[in-house]
Amino acid sequence: MSVEELPELALCCDDSIVEGRSGCACRAKAVLPGGMRVRLSKTLAGILRHHPGRYGVRLSRDGWARVRDVVEGLRRAGWGWVEEWHVVGVALHDPKGRYELKEGLIRARYGHSIPVKVEPLPGEPPPTLYHGTTEERVELIMEKGIVRGRRLKVHLTSSLEDAIDTGLRHGSSVAVLVVDVECLKKRGLRVEKMSRTVYTVDWVPPECIVEVRRPGRGRSL
Repeated sequence: MSVEELPELALCCDDSIVEGRSGCACRAKAVLPGGMRVRLSKTLAGILRHHPGRYGVRLSRDGWARVRDVVEGLRRAGWGWVEEWHVVGVALHDPKGRYELKEGLIRARYGHSIPVKVEPLPGEPPPTLYHGTTEERVELIMEKGIVRGRRLKVHLTSSLEDAIDTGLRHGSSVAVLVVDVECLKKRGLRVEKMSRTVYTVDWVPPECIVEVRRPGRGRSL
């Protein structure tokens, strides 16, 4: 499911948070509609990855912020309706595992442009990973490789669907780069698992891009 098409979140009478009010074992006390959930998720990502100071939020060295501080920052910025359960629910049910919760704290697991240190999850990457981009960028990437840009790391995914979704956020002419993980390892590049499907690396050299897929066009390079 695309991040643009998320179902509603429901706060149940037992204080559990589920996707869809029908998932409550008892009645739903409150509901966050899917569209508002998407908007909140995008804003939350901006706070925890790029500009916490705009919302008066402080991050620890490893990226943690207090959920209460995030809620207060959102309210000051015009999100007066936001409650803690909204933020917790968005993080708990994020389809890509963008967020992590711990004892009243929250952080983004990847995607940062500000210096934080988030430890990787255990587990080896699959042999092949993907990177979504646009047709216009392919020529330069095949010359220079995949570089970090404004982020701390290059982001790859084990999900072809997610790679296509990423490409669509940048334009309509989607290209998916297929990356050989063994090639990265042979060049001393460490691939780290940051969520269920997301992996990060410092750089992807051109020679480690083994294929360019063009979804819907039936051809590859």
